Amino acid sequence: MLRKALRMSPSVVSPAVTPAKIPEEIPPADVKCSMPFAPPAALRAKCPSSPEKTVRYTAAIVSQITTAEDKSKINFEDGTVNGFDTNGTSSTVSTTTDRAFKGTQSLEWKISSTVGGKAEIKLNSNKVVLAPGSTMTFRVWVPSDAPIKSIQPYIMPHDSSWLTSEWNSSWISYDNIKKGDWNECTVTLPSTTNTSLTEQQFGIQIETTAQGSFTVYVDSIDW
Repeated sequence: MLRKALRMSPSVVSPAVTPAKIPEEIPPADVKCSMPFAPPAALRAKCPSSPEKTVRYTAAIVSQITTAEDKSKINFEDGTVNGFDTNGTSSTVSTTTDRAFKGTQSLEWKISSTVGGKAEIKLNSNKVVLAPGSTMTFRVWVPSDAPIKSIQPYIMPHDSSWLTSEWNSSWISYDNIKKGDWNECTVTLPSTTNTSLTEQQFGIQIETTAQGSFTVYVDSIDW
């Protein structure tokens, strides 16, 4: 059973778009290949021989933007899951190059769901990660038509023996999630958090509504 969340307001926003500098050697879209520029070899190979034809370089530019270096506090560029584990409804985690919010890799979370089930990824830290009053952001890619009821990012400060803990989360309805796209799901640690709790567990819980199999991707975790 899911713990009752202390923070229930939906906390999902569309990822901010950071203006990217287009490399000088790549011309704007819709330029003719007869123009005097020196594109990279990979683009020159795609350039038509006829000067009357026009080439769109948009895709190549977008590719360079999306593969920009991921400098998030937690990313998966080294090919490891960085300590994340699973719990609840049958699920597994690994890294993949199929999708990435930044860089070239993300955490691939494969879930086999049940009616009224719960899937969870979690990471336990033996030190304080998030300070009181601060916010943690998970970038989460969610599929369409998945048997999902809600997505709940959370952080739980606790003592080393787990005798005392404080649960904090943001409950987000599947209806409010962008499907087939990246979402920024956030959770904020209250300023009133007990600072004597020197360890923290954080992660994401997903409530499921029916039997099925689907994949969620997680990337670029920041605070």
